Amino acid sequence: MNNKPDNYQNKINNLKVLIKEKKKENDLLINQTKKLKLDTSKYQKIFDKSYISMWEEDVSGVYKLLDSLPTETNSQLTEYLSLNPKITSKLIRRIKIIQINDYTVKMFKASSKKELLGSLKSITHTMSFPGFIKLFIALKTKLPFFSYETCANTVEGKKIDILLTAYLPGRGKGNILISMIDITERKIIETNQINNLKFANEQQQRTEIMQSILLSLTSSLDKEKILYTILKEVKRIVPYTCANIRLLEGTDLKTSVAIGYENFGAEDFVKNTTINISDFGDAEIFLESGKISIIQDTQNYTEWASFPKTAFIKGYIGIPIIWDNKSRGLLSLESDTAYSFDSEDAEKLEPFSHAVAVALNSSYLFDLAKKEVYKRVKTEISIKKSLEEKEI
Repeated sequence: MNNKPDNYQNKINNLKVLIKEKKKENDLLINQTKKLKLDTSKYQKIFDKSYISMWEEDVSGVYKLLDSLPTETNSQLTEYLSLNPKITSKLIRRIKIIQINDYTVKMFKASSKKELLGSLKSITHTMSFPGFIKLFIALKTKLPFFSYETCANTVEGKKIDILLTAYLPGRGKGNILISMIDITERKIIETNQINNLKFANEQQQRTEIMQSILLSLTSSLDKEKILYTILKEVKRIVPYTCANIRLLEGTDLKTSVAIGYENFGAEDFVKNTTINISDFGDAEIFLESGKISIIQDTQNYTEWASFPKTAFIKGYIGIPIIWDNKSRGLLSLESDTAYSFDSEDAEKLEPFSHAVAVALNSSYLFDLAKKEVYKRVKTEISIKKSLEEKEI
């Protein structure tokens, strides 16, 4: 009987201790909740006010479709999606935009966040498909983080280049987080630098080529040898399958030099066939005009002069050789592939046509000099003979 109050007191004390511990746990939980809310608020502020485009995306629907595709390896998935753009588009449509930050609205020229939430359809560019394929492979292989360069459309339809970085927590562990940086200006600068370097290299190459041609012009009086050198050097600037220089003799075009036709069994035909300009497609027209002729597809060009021996020719570019304000012949490049030549090639060819004209002029002057020397020698022999007869 006397122990009863003590037992009650012990129970009360234990209960007080338990209540105190629960209160501590509750206070700790409340503090953690407050801290989590504070951290979430800080994260939200960073997310909203960042000067980088930020996207939170739900890709649960993407996982389901990826699982149903008949592929096992990454290479198989890449090939499958590359060959089936409709499936790639379907995967892209399954990406759900949960939230975006303020800067995204500005970067993609949208009127509000609402315009971009939900689907990526309004900003997807067809050239961005390879980038999306990389994203889908990263999701399938459970990569936690990766980055790549791609492109997108603004809401206004303007293409922009972007550097995309993705945080992928994994299936069932939450939404993915995407950040995008507009690198359009950087890409323009890089492209300009590449083009400038390419232009400088081309200029140096052209200088070397013209020096080689000039050396040929000054070191040889053999017309065919010089023209052959010119054709050989042309190929370094404008690649071709075969090429020839035909010179006008009256209204006939006669081949002076030819390269590459021996690979098709047409060398003798090209070298030994004289063609009247009226029978050579519309050659007469652009010979008279002095303009460059580009035929992208000879098989579908009604004015193309077709011969069985040269039926392999599908692409053509020809530039008149102008000398003394008259067309003296044609510098022609031909390809066994259609759409091989363009206007840039035409610009590159002009110096070579001038070199041919110089070579022809030099050859002409040399022939005149030879005739003059022969005439003088003949006259001297005649005078000498006459003097000898007078002495007799």
